[in-house]
Amino acid sequence: MKTIKLDTGVEQFKLPGGVLRFNPADSNVYVRFQQALESLQQLEQDMAAEVTNGADFLQVLARTDKAIKQNLNLVFGPGNDFDVLVGGVNLLSAGADGKTVAEHLFAALEPVLVAGAKRCAQAQAVTDTKLDELTREVRELGGFAQKLPALEQAVSDLARRVTALERKN
Repeated sequence: MKTIKLDTGVEQFKLPGGVLRFNPADSNVYVRFQQALESLQQLEQDMAAEVTNGADFLQVLARTDKAIKQNLNLVFGPGNDFDVLVGGVNLLSAGADGKTVAEHLFAALEPVLVAGAKRCAQAQAVTDTKLDELTREVRELGGFAQKLPALEQAVSDLARRVTALERKN
């Protein structure tokens, strides 16, 4: 069996429980991230309402953690299990500095995602430039094609003149 080597742009990032693998320049990551943000905003509202209503705070944290991790699994794609990647730690628990594990995770991912977004935008700009060049070339060909009948007529006229001159001589 032959193998096709394909550069998918996937990079690897070591986390406490394993290796996060994804392409930071993949526009699909950002589409899924936008979808996850909407879900997480709703989750935050639901969590606040449950806690206000006297629900068991620890159970609310556990459900919320599970939902956040499911969203992250979807954002970063198959093979990335965030419960495993963070060593089973609840993303809402505090680190040594008082910030949540989720805050630390997003702070660590931010520069990677920003650089990836720039690469994605640059690739899109290159694609747009190539499309613009191709469009210009197609238009030029179209313009040339429109000139063909006139050129054919000119060649035909020239051929008649040459034939007429040959007959005179």
